[in-house]
Amino acid sequence: MVSEHDLRGADVRTRKRFKRAAEVAAVESLAVFARLVPARLGSAAFSTLGELATRYFGRDRERAIENLALAFPDVPAPVRAALARASFKALGRNAFEALRLASMSRDQIRARVERVEGMDNFLDVHRAGKGVIVISSELPELLAVSDRVLVLRGGAIDKEIDRADIPDEETLQLAVQGV
Repeated sequence: MVSEHDLRGADVRTRKRFKRAAEVAAVESLAVFARLVPARLGSAAFSTLGELATRYFGRDRERAIENLALAFPDVPAPVRAALARASFKALGRNAFEALRLASMSRDQIRARVERVEGMDNFLDVHRAGKGVIVISSELPELLAVSDRVLVLRGGAIDKEIDRADIPDEETLQLAVQGV
């Protein structure tokens, strides 16, 4: 004989399987969307999804704000909340780029990458509307040309900072040092 407890357990397992299948279908749909839409539209759409995630994933949003409070205790709470929202939006854009790159061949990726050296060449490429990655330890240079700054430690991305959140070189220095 099947007990009521067994039936409830089956219901929970069925709901979990359904939830997992729905999550997989959603990610697969987003991957198709990322391949089909123009880059600007896709980046904006995924940025919006990231912003919506700050509302939906309240526990993660609060954890981000708490971590920012630990890292930047002198920064006002509204600014930390804005930083958390910006981080979720950046995560959305990064997800878009990752989904797009996952569908590209090495040759397609290489065709999108151009190595340039020197500020004049950098400015020409930037004015042409291409994305540019600058690798530098010169903080004034980074502030002058960056929309976002990634801080690498031990060969991995340690931090991503939106340029709008870096008012001056001192703030960037503190962020790079992990203060």
